[in-house]
Amino acid sequence: MNAQAPSPAPVESPARAYEEALDVTRPREDAYAVLAVRALSVLVLSVGALLLMLAMVQRSYGPLTQLGQSRALMGACLFGGGVVAWAFAMRGWNRVSATLSLTLALLALMLHAWHSGLGTHSIVLGGTVLLVAVAGMLVNMPTAVVLALADVALIAGLEAAENRGVISPVNAMAQLHAESRALSFAMLTLAGVLTAWIVRRQLLGTVMRAHEQEQRMSRLLRLGSDFTWEMDQHGHLTYLSPSFEMHTLHTVAEFMQLARPGGPTFIKDAQWELLMADMKARRPYRDRVIQFVTAGGKSLFITGSGEPLFDATGRHQGWWGVSRNATAEVMAQRELQRSQAMLDRLFRLSPDAVCVASMRDGRLLLANPAFMQFVGLDESQVMGRNGVELGFWRDDAPMLALGAAIARQGSVRDFPSVAWSSDGAEHFVLMTAAAFDWDGEEVAVVTTRDVTETERAKQEGDAILDNAVVGVCLVRNHRLERVNPQLERMLGLPLGSLVGKSTDVLFPSVDKFKDFVARYESPQAAGETIDIERRALRADGTQLLFRMRGRAVDPKRRQETGTIWVVEDITDRRRAELELADAQRDAEAALRAKSSFLATMSHEVRTPLSGVLGLARLLQDQSLPAERRASYLGHLVDAAELLNGIVSDVLDLSKIEAGHLQVEQIPFDLHGVVWSTSRTFSPIGHERGLEMSCQVAPDTPREVLGDPVRMRQILSNYLSNALKFTDRGRIHVHLFKRAEGIARIEISDTGIGVSPELRATLFQPFTQADSSTTRRFGGSGLGLSICRELATLMGGDVGLDSDGRVGSVAWVELPLVAASEDDFTTIASPLDVVPEKPLAGMRVLLAEDNAVNRLIVGAMLARMGAEVIEAANGAEAIAHASRAPTHVHAILMDLHMPEIDGLEATRRLRSQPSTAHLPIIALTAAVLDAERAQAHAAGMNGFVSKPAGEGDLLRALWAYLPGGDGPAGGAIRFNLD
Repeated sequence: MNAQAPSPAPVESPARAYEEALDVTRPREDAYAVLAVRALSVLVLSVGALLLMLAMVQRSYGPLTQLGQSRALMGACLFGGGVVAWAFAMRGWNRVSATLSLTLALLALMLHAWHSGLGTHSIVLGGTVLLVAVAGMLVNMPTAVVLALADVALIAGLEAAENRGVISPVNAMAQLHAESRALSFAMLTLAGVLTAWIVRRQLLGTVMRAHEQEQRMSRLLRLGSDFTWEMDQHGHLTYLSPSFEMHTLHTVAEFMQLARPGGPTFIKDAQWELLMADMKARRPYRDRVIQFVTAGGKSLFITGSGEPLFDATGRHQGWWGVSRNATAEVMAQRELQRSQAMLDRLFRLSPDAVCVASMRDGRLLLANPAFMQFVGLDESQVMGRNGVELGFWRDDAPMLALGAAIARQGSVRDFPSVAWSSDGAEHFVLMTAAAFDWDGEEVAVVTTRDVTETERAKQEGDAILDNAVVGVCLVRNHRLERVNPQLERMLGLPLGSLVGKSTDVLFPSVDKFKDFVARYESPQAAGETIDIERRALRADGTQLLFRMRGRAVDPKRRQETGTIWVVEDITDRRRAELELADAQRDAEAALRAKSSFLATMSHEVRTPLSGVLGLARLLQDQSLPAERRASYLGHLVDAAELLNGIVSDVLDLSKIEAGHLQVEQIPFDLHGVVWSTSRTFSPIGHERGLEMSCQVAPDTPREVLGDPVRMRQILSNYLSNALKFTDRGRIHVHLFKRAEGIARIEISDTGIGVSPELRATLFQPFTQADSSTTRRFGGSGLGLSICRELATLMGGDVGLDSDGRVGSVAWVELPLVAASEDDFTTIASPLDVVPEKPLAGMRVLLAEDNAVNRLIVGAMLARMGAEVIEAANGAEAIAHASRAPTHVHAILMDLHMPEIDGLEATRRLRSQPSTAHLPIIALTAAVLDAERAQAHAAGMNGFVSKPAGEGDLLRALWAYLPGGDGPAGGAIRFNLD
């Protein structure tokens, strides 16, 4: 083989030759690689968090599947590892961070292939090739090789698991053997390693060549006093020589962010526009002075020369050049120009009258436009004349006094005087003057300030201050220099009593005053506005809440100018705000409770409704055995009664809240209500193996006045809850007289205990003690709140006692008003035995638009012996009644029907003489008192609420039986249970 010729020495660039010694010891870190490592760690962390959230969402709907468990495991690994990788990246351990992130990603892909059951069929395994390539580019080749070996080993493990049946094979029409798939993934991994090696070699070669060029340029320019730079074609700095820091006292890293967010910026002046024109034309430029503003707000002027860079093909690559710091030169030149311009402007544009006069005779040598405007003369008329001759003063006394003060002190400040303007108006002025030598002549420069408006404003300000509705005071050196009357009135002190006193008199103690000074002295000195709230005491001992806002008049001369404090009494406002906040919290809590209640009610209503619909569909099967059909019918009735109970609870609570629920005050058998309610629930308890008992104290009156229906409703709610929460033991009902005129009924059980925290919310409307209770035991959570409202309406109270561990005692106390014999004479005797066909011989016109309701009500009426005439709307009802008014004994009228509703139909029937006598009873689901009032106003005789039972219909129609078999009035009690 021929010997290879030695490669020629690289040609060094002259741009960075003298910087080589510095650059070889300074590691250069690729900012894009750092960003890529951080982005990789954030990606791993984010994927882990996403997998964890998916697993938690699945867990909220039920147990985790195998795939869900896989997601949770992978998510936990990726999230935890991503956090650690991010921490490593932030500490500068970029290779460690990248290695950890890539390893976690590899393991996550393998875990997915394992847990999903796909094994080597998992398509995501192809991504491991990308991980190997990224490892080679971001870390190094050894890491890429190790990661590739790990990848091959893990794939081999998946293959072995498939061959041994640990992972079930994937069902597919065609699939390769496990060995073939493993070999394919191994070859892909090898391709990833090769790709990483090639890309890394190319990148390293490019970096090395650029570094060599940089070294050559640094050595060449080492002897220079300026600094060098390079830009890319987009105008971003790519290189800035270290000598930049020595000449500008700014870091290279700071200016490498030039024109980037958070970095230095250009000032777009004329020089900048010329520079941009040169750069757009891609032509060299010389000695352009560009102003930069650093991130800290400092200005830096750079004089630079540069030229464009082109590659071998003539394509523009960027710019390079040499610059120097010209800040000192530019600032000195600007300062000189600024001083000259400032003096000229101060003299010519000053609103004060300024003049230069001879100390010998007062003749004016120079005057600004404001002075000439004041005296009403032009420059030629002013020069060479003194103030008396110009009409500035009426005599020479003030002129001589001012001259004597200047001669004596060399200068005077705020010398008060009275001057006259050209219009003859008198002005109060303050004159400031200083003597100096002007070309051998002693002269004085005099500034005259017109303070007439200032004095007037001071008087107006005093009036405003004295009549302000807030307290205002001026504090200087911890002493009250000025206090307006409102502050003294707020503190209950005599007017003028605070002026001149130390500010510690406003504090309850000297220590409080010292703490206040220590806390707010520094912010005041810094010119900050103090805005605080603190409590104070009036002279009469009343506690007030003040809002105090203070600011130094002049922070630089705070000891001289003092601090203005504005004090506002916010006692009433803050009290109102607190009350409003409490009300808002209560409203928000109520809103949350109602929202929770509606969600619960949606579930509670849908559950029995689903049962009703499902059982009804099952009953449509004509082939059902009679026994099963009877069972289905029983369940259907139970579900319907449950749904009816829930709806009734909601309607009762709505009526209570609206104030439309009225309780009755009628005589009834208290003992009988308690015993019958207990007997109703006893079979349910016995079926569950519970001991059910009832005890009535003999000294408790039997016949009392009250509302037996609502009392039975309270007891039923208590017993229903006791049955729900008692698995074993007993339930005991006890009626006794707690005190004279007060009856107490207790329902005790041996079920679960109720903690004090839960007891506090049990009787709240729209509140449930524990949402899990509803899920476990069912119920709408309204029963106890209805019990409390009903007891309140009846003048009583409810409560629940429990030790929090086992058992509870629910109780209700009601006023005990004994009924007299006269009370019972107004009520007919109870009819304990109902005839088999109580409505036999009665013809009832049933007006109902809903076919199902019409079928149900008609069937119940027919079963009780009535003849039913059906009408689908109000128009048909009017037609039937009008054709044969004597053949209809009563009308059941739905309120809401098409064409003509029940109210309008009733009005029309009442307006016809032939039908005006017919009894019309409202049949509707309406629950509001307003609707009942409308029905009564339309001429209806009664009201039956849906869903109506046979007992409800019999009570409504009994009085209208033909032949006078019914009682004269509606006051009859039926034992229809």
